Amino acid sequence: MLNDIVVIILIIIGVSIIFTPYEQLSNIPTLFGINTIIPHWFFIYIISPGIIFTAYFLKHQSAGFFNFAINNLREISKNPNKEL
Repeated sequence: MLNDIVVIILIIIGVSIIFTPYEQLSNIPTLFGINTIIPHWFFIYIISPGIIFTAYFLKHQSAGFFNFAINNLREISKNPNKEL
């Protein structure tokens, strides 16, 4: 139950970051003491998908993704010239 609530909250945060104006997003790092200006694309393309991925990961755990990725990386590393 608590896991589902956390997942819903994370998805709402991830989606709301996309529609939040940059002026409000640029205030978030200053709350943590970061004085560097973070570009808008970083919030849209890095932070928001990261939050949504975290929510899906909490909901479904790895769902075989890590095994799939490791097996494919091993296969590619054996023969790097092999066509995909």
